[in-house]
Order: sequence, then structure tokens, then C-alpha cells
Amino acid sequence: MDRRCEQYPELSGHAIHIVFIHGYGGDATQWQYQLNTFSSDNRVIALDLRGHGQSDKPGGDYSMARILIDLERALDVLGVTSKIVLVGHSFGGAVVTEYACAKPNRVERLILIATAGEFRLNPLYRILLRLPLPLLKSASSRLSLTFFLASTNMVFILYVS
Repeated sequence: MDRRCEQYPELSGHAIHIVFIHGYGGDATQWQYQLNTFSSDNRVIALDLRGHGQSDKPGGDYSMARILIDLERALDVLGVTSKIVLVGHSFGGAVVTEYACAKPNRVERLILIATAGEFRLNPLYRILLRLPLPLLKSASSRLSLTFFLASTNMVFILYVS
């Protein structure tokens, strides 16, 4: 990440910082259309994760903890001090989710695209999700099942069809 970090001037006014994180095997160039679309009113940043695209390819640590440190360091180098909108695709979604859980005060919005992951559920909702499908469908037709990720303010709504 360090090789290709460039400092962009702050946009006037209260521009939103939108940070795009690609998936495994991708790179920052996959966001070219989103960068073009959102850059007129916002500061947009697309990073190459460690070992991808134009970033360094060190022989060592590619752990999630290391990737989160890389993301935090890049935001610091780029002078991003306000809350950010994080956009993650595929594995990038896991990265931005982990970052949002670790640094909830830095994240304004979290956008996940084609992302899978493992999340800790409230034990009550874990029980609800184990109900037989016909019973769950019956219950869901009468009420909206909403649950919260542990220790975050993210809300998931379960729809059963």
C-alpha cells in the first residue's frame, strides 16, 4: 500500500469520504466506474489490499489483523480524520465489516456487495433461525425479524420467502 499512496487535496465543504475495498484477487481498478460517479461530490479512495494490484507483496503476514492495520495506516497517510463510508466487495466486505466492528466511531455507513461472513448472533435469534422452515415462514409473515450484530449498531432484517 505504501508505494502508491497519494495525498489528495481535501474537497471543499463537508464531502463524504468513501473508501472502496476490493475482493480477493481483485484490485482498486475494479472501482473505476464508482470512483468516476461519486468523485464529483465526495472524496473517493480505492485501495489495493496487501499483495494485490499495485500494492507491495510482502512474503509474510496476510492476516485480517494485518490487513486492518494496513487500512488504518492508509487512512492516516491520506489524512482521513472524519467518519467514512466503507464499501466492500466479496472478501473486501469481510475486511470492512471487521474494520467497522473494531472502529465503529470511524464508520458512518457500511456497504457490503456480494459478501459472505460469519457473524455472532444474539442467542435468542440463533434459536429462532433453527426453527423448522414452515414455522419460521409463518412467524415471519406476522412480524419482521430484526436482529443486531453483537457489539455493533448494524441491523440485519431477515426475510423468509
